[in-house]
This record gives sequence, structure tokens and C-alpha cells, in this order.
Amino acid sequence: MEEIVRTERAYVADLSALGTVMAAGLPKGDPKGDPKVDELRAVVESLEQVHLELLHGIETSGGSLAAVASTFAELAPFLRMYSIFCAGYARTLAALTERRPPRATGSELRSSAALATAEAKAGQSVESLLIKPVQRLCKYPLFFSQLLADLPEDSPVRPQLEKVALLIQNVNTEVNGRVREAEAADRLLELHSQLGKRASLVEVGRRLLLELEVWLSPSRRGPSYRLALLSDSVLLASPRSPPITSATAYFRRSSARTLRIKSHAPLTSASLVPPPPPTHAGTAPLCNTLVLVLDCERYELFTRSTTAAQHALEVFSRALVSNAVASSAVGSGASTIESPTASSPASRGACALDSSVAATLQPSHTSKREGVQREGNDGRVQSPSSTALTKGNLQLPPMEHALEQNLTGFDVD
Repeated sequence: MEEIVRTERAYVADLSALGTVMAAGLPKGDPKGDPKVDELRAVVESLEQVHLELLHGIETSGGSLAAVASTFAELAPFLRMYSIFCAGYARTLAALTERRPPRATGSELRSSAALATAEAKAGQSVESLLIKPVQRLCKYPLFFSQLLADLPEDSPVRPQLEKVALLIQNVNTEVNGRVREAEAADRLLELHSQLGKRASLVEVGRRLLLELEVWLSPSRRGPSYRLALLSDSVLLASPRSPPITSATAYFRRSSARTLRIKSHAPLTSASLVPPPPPTHAGTAPLCNTLVLVLDCERYELFTRSTTAAQHALEVFSRALVSNAVASSAVGSGASTIESPTASSPASRGACALDSSVAATLQPSHTSKREGVQREGNDGRVQSPSSTALTKGNLQLPPMEHALEQNLTGFDVD
């Protein structure tokens, strides 16, 4: 118990220092500032209040495990705010890095000096402070695991501790899921931008499941292509150099990777399988190869490794199943997953596919409208209460307001 009190007290001090350092390096009202970073700074302030309450509850528990468990149970719903922080961690770190010399220029130099002063006062770098919340949430399940391990099996408080331990673990799992969703949303927006924002990639319910660098030749020479597996479609993009409009643009051309769509089709018109067995005896199959078929267009793709190719096949198969299940849920009739033959409707009979391509899992139906919302989950953290939590001398803001304000822009839809 002494360890959790000591580390919680130190963590509250770290949160306070982090808020100060962020305010110095990324001041409010900065015209070059990122609104999402401003929102994350507000989350840090809210987390500091939450952990002040948690620390107060532990310190005043008198060593009662039941009282400690009750405090964690009361504040556990507010720990969901960590999903916002973790999702914005990389963005905030990048923004603060830009304020350091030699990147900082003009008015940013003042922020850079203020950031250095705040770091010196805190005795820690902003990188060290930013990682603390990411690490802290993972420690609470370990804390309860240790408590339960040291507790007799017949202890009357064991059922309560086990219940709270499960609650904290579920919050951790939910936060991790939300972070993955937010990261995928950011990657989808980045892909949308690299495609010149011409393709309607950002649609309600659409998720980016996997991005893979591929080549069209086994030697992997020449430009690489981008294979994107989405929740409802598959996209293959080729590299495109930006137009040269000046001498500066010429030198930046090699680093500015933009893309153009080579092929894009719904999952129901796509196939992704391993290559067929070699026809010549003694020829070893290329295990890093994928055969992609999009609306009758066939591509032989080569990845960096066998592991990458295998992972792509697994993601594609899961996407097919999820897409079919979701479609059957919103459709009028039940749909089934089949392994169609080359003559079945799902294999697109107009295409002359080899047997290995046609044998891939595909839904036996075709959606009339791709990109519709497949899931009811909108990616937002559901608040535990619409009322403010009042305890001691602190009043925490209503979760619905705090989370709605800070989650804006982190999900695709």
C-alpha cells in the first residue's frame, strides 16, 4: 500500500509538471498550434484532478483494502480519458519537437525558450513527462494482481477486490482498443491526403485495417506500391511525384511521397491469395508473394517478407468474414460465407481466375452500396455519467462534455 501511495503522489506531481511544460511549449492561442494538442492539454488537466482524488482516497483509507477498492471503482470510468491522451501522444510529441532548435524559427523561438525553462524547473524533459501517463495506466492491474496474490483465499474483501481488478482491466482493454481505432483513423486520413484527397476514402464506418508496401517485381526494384486493406474495400496505389513548380520543389520531390489510385474495389469484388504452386519441378514458391484480383484486374505483388504476406492474408480473411456478418445484419436476409468455385457468383465469373485465386474466402453476396456504416460503434468513449463527480474540495467536469470535446477529430466518422 505504501508503494502505491508513493508512486501515485509522484505521478500527480508529474501530471502537474507536464501541464506546465505543455503550456510553455505550446501556448494557447498560437496561430500555428494544433487544436488537437490543445484538447490533449485539457485532458492532462482533467487527469490531474482525477488522480488527486484517487490519491486522496488512498491516503484517507486508513489501510482498508475495501476503501481503496471503493475509491478505484468510483474513479475507474474517468480513466477512459487515457484513450484520448494515448491517441494524441505522438502528435503532441511531434509538435513539441518542432519547437526545439534548430527547427524553431521566428516566434517559435520564444516558445522554445519557455519550454527549456519549464523543463529545467521540472527536472525532466517533455519526452520523459509525456510517456508517464502511457505507462501509468498499465500499473493499476499489476497493483491489484499483487494485492490479490498476497490476500488469503478466504478474505472477506477478496470478492470486492476481484471485481474492481476486473473493472480496471476492462478499462485498460477499452483504452487500448480506442487508441488503435484513433491511430487507424489518423492513418486513413494520411492516406486520403497522400492521394490528393480525390478519393472518397473517409466514409462513415470505414476503417483502415492494414497498409503494406509492395512491389510488382520479385527483385523489389523500382518504385514501391501501397496496398491498403479497408474494412469494406481494397486499394492499390502507385507512387506519384509532385509537380515541379520551382527549384525548391525539385529538391523536395524525392521526399514528398504522393500516391495515385491504381485500383480500388469493394471487398466483394476482391481476392487476395498466395500464388499457385510452381509448375516446374524443383522451383521453390515465393512465399512473400500475393496474388491480388480487383474487379478482374490481376496483380502479382511482392512483399518484404513471408511474415508480411501471411499477415496480409489473415487480415483480408478476417475482413471478409466481418464484412459479410455486418452486411447480413443490416440486410433483409441472412448471408453465408462460402468458398466459391470459379463459376460461382462470388468469384466474378467474367474473370478468368486460376483455381487458387477463386478458392479464397469471399461472401456470396454483393453489397449495393459499399462504405455504409458496418458497426454501431462510432469510436467515441461512452461517458459513465452525465453529472459532475464531486468529492472533497474538487469537482470533476461531466464526462460527456469532457470526452465529447476532446475526442473530436480522432475518429474517421
